[in-house]
Amino acid sequence: MPLFLHKLLPIVVLPIGFSILVLSAALLWRKRWLSAIGVAILTVSSMPIVGEVPAEDPRKPVSKTGSGRVPAGGRHCRTFWNTP
Repeated sequence: MPLFLHKLLPIVVLPIGFSILVLSAALLWRKRWLSAIGVAILTVSSMPIVGEVPAEDPRKPVSKTGSGRVPAGGRHCRTFWNTP
């Protein structure tokens, strides 16, 4: 049951799924105001201000991240750089 909810909830809760749900209800019940709401939700959620990246961008270029060497887990693991 949790896996089913995990797969179903994003479809219903995210803007694209919710607008499709509202638009299909508008087609089923033939209500224009429901179709207007569905299109409005889709329009507002697709505006650039909704998905805008904040002024302080947390992403770093690859050249600023360091050497990239991450040790493998465990004390008995052998890595390429420090083979015992």
